[in-house]
Amino acid sequence: MIAVAASAEELDEVVRPLRGLSLAGHQVVLMWRSGEPGSRFEKFGARVRIDPSPRGVRARARSVLTVPARLRAGRTGPLLADLHRDPRAVRALEAADLVVLAGAAATAAAEALTTPARPLVPAAELADWSAVGGVWRKLAVRTAEGPTGLTPAYVRSLVRHLERYVRPVPPRRQESLVPAIEAMHLAGRYDLAHELSHHLDPATPDLDPLVRARLRGLRALTATSATGEPHPELPEVARELTEAADVALREGQVEQAADLAHLALALLFHRELHADKLSSPLVTDPEGFLEHWRASEVGALLGSTAPRRPVLPARSGRTPDAGARRVVVVPGATRSSPRR
Repeated sequence: MIAVAASAEELDEVVRPLRGLSLAGHQVVLMWRSGEPGSRFEKFGARVRIDPSPRGVRARARSVLTVPARLRAGRTGPLLADLHRDPRAVRALEAADLVVLAGAAATAAAEALTTPARPLVPAAELADWSAVGGVWRKLAVRTAEGPTGLTPAYVRSLVRHLERYVRPVPPRRQESLVPAIEAMHLAGRYDLAHELSHHLDPATPDLDPLVRARLRGLRALTATSATGEPHPELPEVARELTEAADVALREGQVEQAADLAHLALALLFHRELHADKLSSPLVTDPEGFLEHWRASEVGALLGSTAPRRPVLPARSGRTPDAGARRVVVVPGATRSSPRR
């Protein structure tokens, strides 16, 4: 996407929409003829300042021969004529998928700057893109507030904004969705957690393996909870999470190892696999089902004997039977989903 203006000052007219497009993952190139963009454009690294003065005899001759006569005559204005005299600017324009026009001069040259393969972004649509930056800022504020900020009503509006403005979510932004997904899952709003998890893309190239494992785990967990059916790749994802937890543990990233291990256990012991079923893999094939977990470093660590406090006699004064078994019952989530 390229934003074209006669002067750098005219780019200020569209700076907020351009920021929104950039935050949504679009590559934005600035192109202008005179002046210099201000501090508001510091994050826009792709820039092409139009230089209509070809250097060298051959370059000047090529410019005169290739620029259409109507442009040399100046009937379309100096912006377009100078642009066509700058080979670098021409190449940048031809490589763009979309064109954003800023200022009267660029708007007057719209017909020559846009083609069916390089359409113009409508001005009405640009106004909507100004809201994208606010989506991420509000998410950061809500996340900092914790459970009181990440409410179902807010997450529902977040999903709507992502669907409208930010699809797909840029790779650098996907991890910021994780707290909201976890909060909705913990609150029993599996529908919202599942909808939001659709915006995670574990297949993103060059993604950190530990991050990829966590994103895959969240997608499998929310899908299983929302649909009531085990995710088809659940065993594979649980194994990937377990292996990632081991890597994090060896690297000394204890908190990350704990998060990954917790997610792996949430999948392996998900109630949709074991509760209200005629059979459970924990009964039919416990060794095979838990093989990778038991063989893992994090599994061995959590399964090892930990120092325990001495068992105190009951308040009645009776001494517990030495042969009696102590049973701990850990219930699942008992909070019901709020009614809509």
